[in-house]
Amino acid sequence: DGGYRTRVEAFMDVVHSFEKRRRTMKHAGRPTMPDIFTAARKIDLRSGIVWIPPIQEVSARLFAAAFRAANYEAKVLDLEDRETLLLGRKHSRGCECLPLALTLGAILKKAYEEPSRRHILCMPTAEGPCRFGQYVLLERMAFWNAEHDNIEIFAPSSVNSYHGADERLWRYSIHAVFTGDLLMKIALKIRPYEITAGDTDELLEKSTRRLEQTLESGDDPRRLLPEIVDRFAAIPRRREQKPLVGIVGEIYMRSNRFCNNDLIYVIERNGGEAWLSPIYEWGSYMIFLQNYMTRQQGFSIYGRGLSLIANLYFHYIEKSYLRAVRRLLADRQEPPMKKIIQEGARFLPIDFTGDAILAVGRMIVFAQQGARMVVNIAPFGCMPGTTTSSIFLELKDVLGVPILTQFYDGCALDINEKVAAILKTLA
Repeated sequence: DGGYRTRVEAFMDVVHSFEKRRRTMKHAGRPTMPDIFTAARKIDLRSGIVWIPPIQEVSARLFAAAFRAANYEAKVLDLEDRETLLLGRKHSRGCECLPLALTLGAILKKAYEEPSRRHILCMPTAEGPCRFGQYVLLERMAFWNAEHDNIEIFAPSSVNSYHGADERLWRYSIHAVFTGDLLMKIALKIRPYEITAGDTDELLEKSTRRLEQTLESGDDPRRLLPEIVDRFAAIPRRREQKPLVGIVGEIYMRSNRFCNNDLIYVIERNGGEAWLSPIYEWGSYMIFLQNYMTRQQGFSIYGRGLSLIANLYFHYIEKSYLRAVRRLLADRQEPPMKKIIQEGARFLPIDFTGDAILAVGRMIVFAQQGARMVVNIAPFGCMPGTTTSSIFLELKDVLGVPILTQFYDGCALDINEKVAAILKTLA
């Protein structure tokens, strides 16, 4: 299902095309091997403005605040639109998955708007059988081909659990991710039941602004969470229970409103309650993999020690945040990563790293937690998404819940009609 032969053939076409183009460039006097082929280059984050992709409206803003707390200038890129997508497609081959085109188009748009400034795109990278690990290289090639020398990429890697900058920024970023995920989780639990439309979104915006200011000043956002929880709990709500819809899949696609055609609002408008897999799930997965690799590959005592410290710190922060919001989210706790991997490993080997095993494992646990439906999000042409889609066809009858895989390519068509139709039957 992954189309491996086609991809190998496509790679050979790229090689031949590159050789032909290299000869052309040599005759034209341009460098034939630009310095763009190393993902983890040393970047001076103070040399320009750091742009955060709008992966999720709350978390992205808090992540930018974490950069500012570490004394870097940082802002969130505008939520993508059709213009952004077309610009990204124009400067890529057109066959890359949707998040690549959107992040490329968004940063190029800023470079066109402010050509005199230096721009730095924050684009973490990862290993595994997914093109996400190639985004950094593809985008650098696009900048070079378009002759944009005022754009650089900050690319912390999953290889070292994203320790790509100073430790202060790393710690602030962890706080930002947990705060953003839990604030969004609270809003998704309250909003479907609010009596006065708009109450939840209004409080969400006010809370996000306060947490931005808190993070930017270097204070601990956990001290505000009990008060924020009380305010959300005070929103007048209907006493009913709507069908719970779990959302899994590619992390950018499931979290970004433009990518998934406002899937969460489609679920809510059609009588459901959305439970979105959090962004920090990926961080927890990286910690799990680090521990797993230390055992499988015989890392040194020093390497095991570093893995243990990172593990303990991450889970200490996680538990402290969960305690702060337990009053509202006691029934919306994320399962331990070990549980997700155990379920996913029934269908995929653990060494097949990436979104696929997470989506399969989390989907099974969603069904165990009472979800009435699970939506699997993937960009069009995604190999892990195609793999999980095949597995879900087998699982939906076994688990007894509707499992729908949605492939998105940025088209304006209402691709979420199937979600709405299934929800109407469940309601």
